[in-house]
Amino acid sequence: VLGDDAAFDYAIANRKRFFAGLPLIYENVNDIAKAEKYQNDPLITGVVEEFPVRETIKLAKTIQKNAEKIVIITDDSVSGLGSAKQILNQQSNFPELKFEIFDCRKMSQEEIQHNISKFSNDTILMYTVFNVDKNGKRYTLAQSVKMITDAAKIPVFKADEAGMGYGLFGGYQLSYASVGK
Repeated sequence: VLGDDAAFDYAIANRKRFFAGLPLIYENVNDIAKAEKYQNDPLITGVVEEFPVRETIKLAKTIQKNAEKIVIITDDSVSGLGSAKQILNQQSNFPELKFEIFDCRKMSQEEIQHNISKFSNDTILMYTVFNVDKNGKRYTLAQSVKMITDAAKIPVFKADEAGMGYGLFGGYQLSYASVGK
């Protein structure tokens, strides 16, 4: 059983060496296109982590009525990039919005907070995954969400339940209990 994108990538890259002839069951792969490449393989199956991004953006637009852009808060992890890709895939549904990546891996904690504090009502902030900053400092989900929400002057949205209760706005959420079922 492969939990998330990094485990999926590892198993695929080392399939012949370690997993020859074994069924691979993935869960919560964020990069849907990557998982779909193996949909006809009889030894690979699983569940992708498909977020209700379109619905979340629509909800965010009712709150951030003057929004001109969406800023995707992420890092360069495999899961972060896969999650960001799902949001970027919504660009054609929202041509009036500019989509940007805010890569926390390229900034220190101070730079992240300073840059997040600059965003105003013309921006929809979408949090995906942020575990590591440019100095290699690691953060738990609670720590990274608190860092972002403490600095933000506007709501920070998320399309899955991870981080709810820490200051993020949801509304339309992927439930991990339903994914497991």
